[in-house]
Amino acid sequence: MAISLARLRKRKQADLMRLIACPVCKSSLEKRGERLICSSCRKWYPMWKGVPVLLVSEGRGLEL
Repeated sequence: MAISLARLRKRKQADLMRLIACPVCKSSLEKRGERLICSSCRKWYPMWKGVPVLLVSEGRGLEL
């Protein structure tokens, strides 16, 4: 049975999300639109063309 390209991309993205962490506090990140949001310190990081920009200097505080 062939796996569709869309399904394969989703699987790879899920694998990536299990591997990456917040560069500040090392907690898990959650994807929301074009942002990755830290589950602990609530900093968010942008994505550029689908690539996470996980630089401490790019982290922004989540505005409540």
